[in-house]
Amino acid sequence: MTLSRQLVLLLLVLLLMVITGTFLISARNSQLYLEEQLASHAQDAATSLGLSLSQSLADNDRATIESMTDAMFDRGFYRQIRIEDNDGGVILERKLEVTIEGVPDWFVNYLALETPEGDAAVMAGWRQTGVVRVSSHPGYAYAQLWRNISDMFRWFLLSALLVSLLGVILLRWLLQPLRDIEWQADAICQRDFPVLEPLPKTRDLRLIVEAMNRLSSRVKLMLRESEQLAAGLRRQAYQHPVTGLSNRRHFKNTLANLIDSPEEFASGILALIQLQEFKKYNDSNGFAAGDELLRDIAKVLGECTKGIPHHVLAHLGGANFALLAQDYTQQQGSALGAKLTAALSQLGGMDDLQAPGPAHVGLAHFNGVDSPMALLARADMALQAARSAGPGGWHLMNAKGASTVPVKTASEWRVFIEQCLAMDRLRLYTQPVLSCPQRNLLHEEVLVRLLDTTASGAEVVLTAGIFMPQAERAGLTAEIDRAVVSQVLARL
Repeated sequence: MTLSRQLVLLLLVLLLMVITGTFLISARNSQLYLEEQLASHAQDAATSLGLSLSQSLADNDRATIESMTDAMFDRGFYRQIRIEDNDGGVILERKLEVTIEGVPDWFVNYLALETPEGDAAVMAGWRQTGVVRVSSHPGYAYAQLWRNISDMFRWFLLSALLVSLLGVILLRWLLQPLRDIEWQADAICQRDFPVLEPLPKTRDLRLIVEAMNRLSSRVKLMLRESEQLAAGLRRQAYQHPVTGLSNRRHFKNTLANLIDSPEEFASGILALIQLQEFKKYNDSNGFAAGDELLRDIAKVLGECTKGIPHHVLAHLGGANFALLAQDYTQQQGSALGAKLTAALSQLGGMDDLQAPGPAHVGLAHFNGVDSPMALLARADMALQAARSAGPGGWHLMNAKGASTVPVKTASEWRVFIEQCLAMDRLRLYTQPVLSCPQRNLLHEEVLVRLLDTTASGAEVVLTAGIFMPQAERAGLTAEIDRAVVSQVLARL
């Protein structure tokens, strides 16, 4: 039950108590007043009739006695008139049955009026000749009492209705600030922060509204500061501070989420972009110029990806960038690789970088099967293949072509190559070179291979095009050269 209803109910109870008490007191006072009036009326009538009959009763003039008594009795205000002699004998008696019209029986029973009898001595000089006894008729008194109480009840009922109506209106007006406070609290829950105006006139409610307004303003400020802090932390956690692109963490999380949702990401192209000799550019031109170059590259990559409806562009750190193009086919991947290298080769302010192209691009096609780590590893292998192809090159590794190539991370490739060298799993294959047209043997070319073992135990021969880019990145080319020279010398 609402507060306004409780207050209205309390007001009605108090009003009912007051009205009931007032009503009962008024009814009782009216009853006593009418009883006194009946007694006074009977006594006055007895006195008047006694004086009128003094001579007639002394002369025993019965006709006059009856005529005077009937004249008074016929008016209907009396229930009984009795004239007695000194011995108590009845000389004349007139009686009227008590009938009360227009008054409910329960009312007569509940508020019974006493009708006292008035008496007066009939004197003839100094001698008493008889007694007159008169009782008033209560019917008129009951009718008057019923009208008074009925009018009073109707007035009290009307007053109660008016007071209740005015009380409801007044309470709704007085308690409107509480409903406004409820609305304000709900708005704060919805992250809206209104301020209630104007302030209520009632001091207590005004203090509450002022406190709620201060709370709303304070919570708004706190949430704004928290949102700004959260946004700043989010930028630090998921954006690169120099280029403003997604960082490595955000890119990997996004890639993992997309691969885990095949209905959203069924195929696509992952491209890894790496600048050449970026450290040299930093050393020659300063870190400010290096940061500006990174921002220029991010801008160029952004222009290149405008035509890709769904993509993620990230700055993985240093001079490494990544681009994930959703719903891209292998043919579109080839066009994307050429487009990226062409755009980056036209970037100005890169005179200190190795010519003719400033970057390499490695692309891997995703067919809905690879894990995030496997897809990144294939893109990394494509990037190393692009580096081996020369400056400004790009390479696309599709899923079919990669089925015979072990997918490993850079650290796994390093460990694998070191183990192959330690376990003498490097193999040399010779290929004769003949002269034309005599077909004389000129010399033999030596081809380097590494032996790898699959999960089923079968041996796989890896060509130099697969492992040499990884060896070059790991700094193991010298060890491979020494192993090749050792095996060649052993064959001589």
